Amino acid sequence: MPDPKSEKKKAYDVKSSIRHSGNLYRPDDDDLNIIELTAKEAAPLIACNAISKEPREDKAASEKKPSNVSPIKSPAENDGGDKDKAPTAPAERITAIKAAIATLDKGDESLWLKDGETPDVKAIEAVLGYDITAGERNEAMG
Repeated sequence: MPDPKSEKKKAYDVKSSIRHSGNLYRPDDDDLNIIELTAKEAAPLIACNAISKEPREDKAASEKKPSNVSPIKSPAENDGGDKDKAPTAPAERITAIKAAIATLDKGDESLWLKDGETPDVKAIEAVLGYDITAGERNEAMG
């Protein structure tokens, strides 16, 4: 099995706000509107239409120099983020929650409940940048 850390990253256009690797990527931010991801990282974000379906061919995100990096808050520090950017349609919220869960590190016990299978709501909120309910999380986990 290939090492996921060695998988080649490709650049994708950001279509919705995304918190990833300590940065807040936004489509309206000239410095952080392209994100580099592996195919595995990109799949759930493509599914919820947060990034372009196809990688960019013209330039990579690494060519851009971010001027305003927003670090991801720890689940304990999350203040609910940008609630104005939260989807309101239930189906869109569940899709976004599924994508956020897929990005959580299974090896980081602080992001998961004691059962090791259920993500902490605050960890999901830290990825999304807005509040969700335990019920929404449970529905997304299906």
